[in-house]
Amino acid sequence: MDLKVCAGFSCEYQPMTDANIESARLKLQLAWKDPRSNRGYVQIDRERVTQSSNANEIAKLHAKAPDYKGSMEIGRDWDETWKNQWPQESDAPRFKQTMLEFYQTCHDLHVHPMSIALGLDLEET
Repeated sequence: MDLKVCAGFSCEYQPMTDANIESARLKLQLAWKDPRSNRGYVQIDRERVTQSSNANEIAKLHAKAPDYKGSMEIGRDWDETWKNQWPQESDAPRFKQTMLEFYQTCHDLHVHPMSIALGLDLEET
């Protein structure tokens, strides 16, 4: 049995080695606990490629444009309801720190232009 491994727009099947199995196991430990939270590892083929609720339409669109990406989704780390899923530091050194710094940078980038707009008394649209 092989594991499906994707990068970018290409996928390939790789032999099940101890390293591949361990990588898959670690990722699944971090998988979404509740899709409403948008927190944790999102495996390849997990996300929808359309907003349609028609099963046949979804299958056709998925066949044309499959979801080849996996991602690690985070949100506010202080949120008590929807907690982030973090890998162990030993499995991904500095990952949590780097992602929290990136999250804060994105937040700052969002807030600063809004502050300027309010200071200039621009209309909200």
